Formats: sequence, structure tokens, C-alpha cells
Amino acid sequence: SLCALGAFGAFVWSARGSSQRLVVATRAIHRGDLVQASMLRWARVSGSHLVGVGDPAEVIGKLAQTDIAPGEPVEVDAVGSPPTVGADQVEVGVALSPGDYPIDLAAGDTVQVLAVPSPDATGHVADPVSLTSSAQVTAAPGSDPASGAKVVADLVIDRAEASLVVGASAIRLVRVNTVAPPGSTASSEVPMPARLGTGIAPS
Repeated sequence: SLCALGAFGAFVWSARGSSQRLVVATRAIHRGDLVQASMLRWARVSGSHLVGVGDPAEVIGKLAQTDIAPGEPVEVDAVGSPPTVGADQVEVGVALSPGDYPIDLAAGDTVQVLAVPSPDATGHVADPVSLTSSAQVTAAPGSDPASGAKVVADLVIDRAEASLVVGASAIRLVRVNTVAPPGSTASSEVPMPARLGTGIAPS
């Protein structure tokens, strides 16, 4: 069972030829997973400049910000606090078509919510329009389903922007402030589109 190592928090062990008991992952922890005690165990690790967590409570209940391999020491910087719903925010579910969200979308990601216009009479499709200043993902659908069916992602957004998001006929999510790993079908580094109702692209 897990027990705390005192009030050391995160620490660096740098003595050559020595070993230290660290908190490591019992199995693969994927980005966006909620870290639970059952995912962690103690292990004695040898080497220099090892980074680990001294108190499991620092990571239990947090969201993994990166993939953690089985047996890998868990670092404080590898986890973050789950999204919360503020007084002026709401949580909504949005339906997404394959290709309209990063295949590795995970809980805790910050995204831009875009409205995808329908084609006009000539088949032309206008550029997507931003509906939100930003949104946080609370539940992600996973990778694109082979069937091509729509999936649902849960988002925390500003209450004032909820009607725009709920009323959109087609939604696209673009991750912001991160670099999408290879294989993602939706880039996280794109020019920000004009905000709905302003026609002015953010600077």
C-alpha cells in the first residue's frame, strides 16, 4: 500500500550508485487519465538525477498531462488539476464528426470551439468561425471511430457563449497552447478565425 514519505513533496535524487524508493506507475497512465491510488506503487530505483514524487497525495486525483509508462517515476509536473465549472460557466456536450477534433483529445485540454458553416448553393464552404474565447475538455471521446459515427465531448465554457455553441449545426475543436503529437488529424497550431459577431480576427 502507498504511504507518504513525509513533507518532502517532489524531489531530485542525484547520488550516484544509490537507490531511492519512489512512487511509480503500476500500469500505463494515458494523458487525460485521472490518477488513482491503484495506478501507483512504490519502487526502489537506482541512478543519478532521478525525479519523483515524495507524497502520492500530490498526484492522486489529478489529470495526467502526459503519458506515463509502467514503472516510470511520477513527477508533479506530469499531472494537473481537473477542470472545474465556475459560477459563470456551464458544462455542455458537443457532437463531433471524425476529423473535427484531435484524435488524441484528452480531458484537461484547452480547445477553441469553431462553428463549421454548411456549404452554399455552389458547394463553397466558408471558413470556420470561433464561438468561444476558450473551453476546457472534461470528457473526451477518444480516437475517431472506424464507423464514421459522431461522438460527444464534454466541455466547460463561459455561460454567455453557451447558446452559440448549442445552436451550432456543426462543431470543430482545435486544441490550443499545445503541440499536437504526430498522427493527430486536427492541428493545434492554426490561425485563430474571426469571432462570431465581430468579423475581427484576434491579434
